[in-house]
Amino acid sequence: MPENISYSKKTGSIGEDAVCDLLISKGIEILSRNYKAEGGEIDIIGTDGEVLIICEVKTVSEKSNRNMLDYIDRKQWERIIKTAELYMAENFEEERPIRYDLALVKIKGQTDYEIEYLQSFFTTDYL
Repeated sequence: MPENISYSKKTGSIGEDAVCDLLISKGIEILSRNYKAEGGEIDIIGTDGEVLIICEVKTVSEKSNRNMLDYIDRKQWERIIKTAELYMAENFEEERPIRYDLALVKIKGQTDYEIEYLQSFFTTDYL
């Protein structure tokens, strides 16, 4: 990664790499990373059969004591949902079911980390 990339971007990339590895190990095909459209971004997009997986990744230091749910708010999920709908319209002829997941990666040194993964974290009915 280029040296001029910020520390938070490097840390975020490490977390996203770790979550991608986890998802691939579970048989999920990664379709896109850091997909951007109209004011929104999705960290990881994958498929599990016909289900489109939308995964938001938060990467923090192990010193963080915040609850995983404190890292994302309603407005951010609304942007993610809108962006997921745009992605689906651009890439698939028919709608697919969408699963929204949340991953928290705690960095524990140079090469060690812990992943807390919440599958089906919420549905659009939640909002």
